Amino acid sequence: MQIQELKTYLDQINSFDLLLGTSFKAPAADAAIPDYSDLSYAEILERLSSDELWRIASSNLRQKDIQAADKYFALAYKKQKSNSKVLAERGLIALLYADYLNADKFLKRALTKNPELVEARLWLSLVRIREGKVKGASSHLNKIQETKSSLLNGLTRYLKFYVAVSLENQADLSIILTELELSKREFFVRELLTYVGFLKGKASLEKGDLVTAARDWSEVFNQDQDGWYKQQKIISYLNSTGLKRIHFILARKNEKESYHRVLEKLLHFGLIPEFFEEHSQLADRSDFWNSKLDKKGSYPYAHFRYAICLLYQGNFMQAYDEFLICRDKVPATKVAFFKLDEIIDWLRDYADDQPAVATNVWDAFFTNPSDAEPWVNGGFDDPRVAKRWFSLGATPGEAQKWQVVFSGQMSIAYSFYAVGFRDPEEAKKWSAHFFIPIEAWECYSAGGDIGSREEI
Repeated sequence: MQIQELKTYLDQINSFDLLLGTSFKAPAADAAIPDYSDLSYAEILERLSSDELWRIASSNLRQKDIQAADKYFALAYKKQKSNSKVLAERGLIALLYADYLNADKFLKRALTKNPELVEARLWLSLVRIREGKVKGASSHLNKIQETKSSLLNGLTRYLKFYVAVSLENQADLSIILTELELSKREFFVRELLTYVGFLKGKASLEKGDLVTAARDWSEVFNQDQDGWYKQQKIISYLNSTGLKRIHFILARKNEKESYHRVLEKLLHFGLIPEFFEEHSQLADRSDFWNSKLDKKGSYPYAHFRYAICLLYQGNFMQAYDEFLICRDKVPATKVAFFKLDEIIDWLRDYADDQPAVATNVWDAFFTNPSDAEPWVNGGFDDPRVAKRWFSLGATPGEAQKWQVVFSGQMSIAYSFYAVGFRDPEEAKKWSAHFFIPIEAWECYSAGGDIGSREEI
């Protein structure tokens, strides 16, 4: 386990985000708090009760106004110095300010008054960690018993993990990681486990084992996608793999050469781990996504996933066709996310480098020669372009007109034709002012006409 990277990650955790939910609840109100906006400090202290001041302080804390929260907790304590919870809250505020000296003073006094304040003991444990006194933190954490609160249990395990990382105790780390699985309800635990899983995959990747890395990442990604995308360290690292063009020795030696080549390319495109597929499950996954095409017709995501499976299986030309179909249907805002243009360009270059297998190159794109014939006779010399127009339901004559009007802007031409425009001149005028709305993409089906531009 990469101890130093984990330590850096934990040291950068925001104390406020980690501890806010553990703040004590203020006493319930019997009546609304009087308007105190124009009152002086002395008048507020005189007219408002300790509970009212506590409620004001708690409200400010939830709004992340730490300065105001500190002011009203101090006032509440002035009115009721026997209240150990308010005293502990002052310790929490000092901790959030990184004022560890006062945090230590307030929290120890609160625990002297009431040793059963689990929250205060957890806060004091984090003070010790921030001070670098991890053995002191461990001593406090070991005094905490299991509670009815999943939040407090999760934070206890989290801080124990923090201590184990600081002490570089590998044995304890493995045990606590298992315990943390019981606290995955808490966001900070999920994010920590996601980062640990990322580091595990990163170690495999840097050894050249791409498949194991992708498998580990896929597992944690599927468990917490929001947590994965939220962590900038993960995203930055994955982006860097596209720039470095890492060569994976173990992958190169594996007999599944095509599968590994595709996996490496998808990593460089930033599509791993979301679109990782196990080699042993490709046939089943391909059938699954193909069945979604039958059920949902032109649904673009199913086309994309089916095309990805075809890629992994080495069916590059069939995958190319599916990606073209997907490109014509997917919302414009999603084209960059799915790296469709990059994949299509890569496959086009790949196809150009391959020796001709069919005596007629059009056979690779049109299974029925009679479908290809009008396009050949219509002056089209690129079967890929012809197949794309054919998939959209256009005739060679229509396509030629669009090719002329949208010269050099064929992606825009395909888009406007896909949503129902049939006059390329009119589409050209509209293209200068707006993009195709997502709703129009979603209701398009190949060869169909969704209506006039007024309806769009």
